[in-house]
Amino acid sequence: DVAIYGSFTNDTILNALRKNIISGVLTVSPEEIGKKAADSMTEYKDSGFVTEYSTIDIQSVTPDNVDKYVASSTDSSDDSNAD
Repeated sequence: DVAIYGSFTNDTILNALRKNIISGVLTVSPEEIGKKAADSMTEYKDSGFVTEYSTIDIQSVTPDNVDKYVASSTDSSDDSNAD
């Protein structure tokens, strides 16, 4: 047996998860990365310093939760476009 794991998601990866071809992926939110980067730039501009380390939440996507992940990702992107 071979277990395939990966990182990040796209339609091909999500379909492979649904078919149990891929066992799971770890992914991060590009929106969260962008917000943390902007916050760091503001911190640097305001204080001249910035923390050396910033945490980003990691989400595990598996065949068991792929549809829930897609639904929550769609809801989040819809919310960000509401402005």
